[in-house]
Amino acid sequence: MIRGILKAMLFLLLTNSISGQDKTTRSEYLRQLKSVLPEDRRVSPGDQLPGTPPPHVSPEDFTWSDWLMRTGELPPDFDSLPSLPFLPNPMIIDEGGKNIRVQSMAQWNEKRAIMKEQVQHWITGTIPPPPGNILVELLEEQILGDLTERELLLSFGNENKAELHVNLLIPPGEGPFPVFICPYKKNRYDWVQAAVRRGYIACRFTATDPKYGFHDDSEEYEELYWPDYDFSTIMRWSWAASRAVDYLYELKEVNREQIALTGLSRNGKMALWAAAFDERINAVVPISGGTGGEMPFRYTSDKYASETIEYLTWIRPHWLHPRLRFFIGRESKMPVDQNSLMALIAPRGLMLSSSYIESAGNSWAMEQAYHSALEAYKFLGAEDMLAIDNRLGLHAPAARDIERYLDFFDFVFGRGNIKPVNNLLHDYSFSKWCELSGEKIIP
Repeated sequence: MIRGILKAMLFLLLTNSISGQDKTTRSEYLRQLKSVLPEDRRVSPGDQLPGTPPPHVSPEDFTWSDWLMRTGELPPDFDSLPSLPFLPNPMIIDEGGKNIRVQSMAQWNEKRAIMKEQVQHWITGTIPPPPGNILVELLEEQILGDLTERELLLSFGNENKAELHVNLLIPPGEGPFPVFICPYKKNRYDWVQAAVRRGYIACRFTATDPKYGFHDDSEEYEELYWPDYDFSTIMRWSWAASRAVDYLYELKEVNREQIALTGLSRNGKMALWAAAFDERINAVVPISGGTGGEMPFRYTSDKYASETIEYLTWIRPHWLHPRLRFFIGRESKMPVDQNSLMALIAPRGLMLSSSYIESAGNSWAMEQAYHSALEAYKFLGAEDMLAIDNRLGLHAPAARDIERYLDFFDFVFGRGNIKPVNNLLHDYSFSKWCELSGEKIIP
């Protein structure tokens, strides 16, 4: 802790000494930044699971320093970026400059395009367009009581070299059915069982961390689409989820207006990012995504006792785009943040969920993102489609939590009437305190 405080103090001294933002100064800023950061983490192949490549920044760069050397990239011109100590406002165009308030759908679409471009540049990396040439191979089909289970292999992209394994559980009846999508993990079968009991088609796809027992099909996407697209690992998982939606859209059993996605932890990040960029995903619950998920980067510095940009881009250099590392200590200069991704989902269903006692979470940060994204939902007349779920429990949700998420999906799809409670833990103001306490303070 003391080392972290001293390092932060040193970093502030260094950044305060920078007075200009020409190329020379930006180079000097980078030199100083590197001098206070830990050395790049080099993971040996022996630390990885068999068949899994060690974390790397790109197909050509193993570490952040390698990427800097090859690309020659410099930090942004911080003097040209407005300081936004609070979250960037999704309803303001040219924030810090002309400050144009979004008042029409044309302006909203303009703002959406800006946020998408900036999110890809600073956080996720660029994503390829939909491939449009998906081939489907049925690997196995079996009847499980009243259910039908199918194992499928999708192939797409240049010469159909990209692949994605998909597992479906289809309830009895003719449909069309709503769909519940999540990553394929051994410990997620209870999730899909709960969804199928509600009349959902359950869809799992194999683009996730291989440590859970399945090959990550998206690993191959990295080189297949390089160098035209530089999406990071979590964005590749998100793009894979969209390829599962491509397939689902062709099934007569599927209700296209009722497609839901969820994921836990790193896959909570995945779910949020996927829904932000794929408007066919009609509802999403990112569960305990933490930093890069429901927690804005502005509220992940050391004082918020959560995973910082410095830590996450060091311990998991492949998850996020290497440009994000430039904003260590300058989080208030980020032109977009996680609330921007949430606003991109509006007016579709979004429930933010995290346990308020888990170590990597921060309920206050999540609530600030909720309040910010709510402005976009209100503008679009969809306030009820945004929900927040501050739960008590472990990092992984309990069965009761899964049922609550399904209640939310049913509510969004008009299949149920259980409206989210939206229990805010930090709904504090001085005026409320005066009212509750009976205090009358005359300055």
